[in-house]
Amino acid sequence: MFKLNHKVISMKKILFLTVFLILLTSLCTDFPVIEIPGLPSDNIQQTGITNVVSSENSDLSLSVDTSSSNVKSGRTIQMLFEIKNKQTYELKNVAIEIYDNPCFKNEENKYKFSKDLGTIKADQSKMWSSKLTADKVDFQKKCPIKFKTSYEANYSFYQDIAVLPSTEYYQKEADGTLRSIPLASSSTSSPFKIEITFGEPQPFLAGQTEPYYMYINYYNNGQGMFEDLSTKISPSGNINLNCAPVYDSSFNLNKTSHPITFIRNRATPTTCSFTTKTVPTMDIKSLSLTASYKYVLDNSISITVNPWDLKF
Repeated sequence: MFKLNHKVISMKKILFLTVFLILLTSLCTDFPVIEIPGLPSDNIQQTGITNVVSSENSDLSLSVDTSSSNVKSGRTIQMLFEIKNKQTYELKNVAIEIYDNPCFKNEENKYKFSKDLGTIKADQSKMWSSKLTADKVDFQKKCPIKFKTSYEANYSFYQDIAVLPSTEYYQKEADGTLRSIPLASSSTSSPFKIEITFGEPQPFLAGQTEPYYMYINYYNNGQGMFEDLSTKISPSGNINLNCAPVYDSSFNLNKTSHPITFIRNRATPTTCSFTTKTVPTMDIKSLSLTASYKYVLDNSISITVNPWDLKF
């Protein structure tokens, strides 16, 4: 009986020694190192970020990419601007200006800089890049870089005006077809928009000396601001139009005394009066209004600047 127990104990020792030797051997074996993804390196270099400045009715789209959204003091980031003309016509004097960049300086060590891109043709894109160097900071700071894009463009609006002699006017009124005359209005796509309404529905009775009234409504459908806006009316040949004092005798906008100022994307409407001329038969002519403007889109993008000795 004792001999059997002795053999069992000896077997246990042998098994223990075998397992111990296996473990000892494994400790001397090289295994691949497993890296944990997602941890930032000491350089704090993360993927770039994109900020898109665009709206449905704007003339252009602007995308801004940075080489990093998180940088240490003394390190540089690169900003890449891309502007695309969304219109069917040219945009002129396109420019980009970074006008406020705390925590950074550009490669010329200036805190204000800009780039003139000139004319951008229809459906064309232009790009510009610049480097910014992060200033020294004692603690982590989120720093907005403010920039604006400006350009010059034109706008056109057309509105049909129908004038009927008295015989035709009253005949159509008796037949119930007076309001069935097809009249068109059209405009180019732009942040600037005009709508024209009348004090009474068309058509108008010819030879009327009592004035009719027309109202010009102005809208800013974009995300920016108009710095310079000029408008001109080309009256229809079948009416005598008066839009003073907002428009002078040549129908140019009096920008000094009556500028178009937008509040919550709308401006004060212009009230015009007009009388109709005598015509032998139904006369439909177009009244047109054209505008030229400088438009400015303002935006910003944030970069986090960290102290040089910040550890992760």
